[in-house]
Amino acid sequence: MKNFKKNFLDLESDFPIKILNNFAEDQDLIINLQSRVVNLIFKDVENFPVSRFQLTEVKSILIRHSLRIDIKLGTIHFLRVIDLNSSLLNFSLDLENYKISIEDKSTHVDVFCGKKKGL
Repeated sequence: MKNFKKNFLDLESDFPIKILNNFAEDQDLIINLQSRVVNLIFKDVENFPVSRFQLTEVKSILIRHSLRIDIKLGTIHFLRVIDLNSSLLNFSLDLENYKISIEDKSTHVDVFCGKKKGL
């Protein structure tokens, strides 16, 4: 499993993590999933009634996080092709408190968003 930690972003992935863009205040990471089924699972979220979201034919995941110390939100985009306009789903996540884990399973990919240890 590969690890990527920078500012508030704490990411681990069974897939290679590549830096797509490096802006003055933001950085974009891309994780190529090769058009897989993705189960998005939020762990350790109180009163969250959904067990998982499932997306089909996800080409890649794009994660944009801030390089500024005062911005703790990041955005996660599940893309059908390598274009933000092809986003199947996107959302913001509090990167100060949550970690992202991307696990390769034989029939699908599990993406976990869970509280960082000690919180």
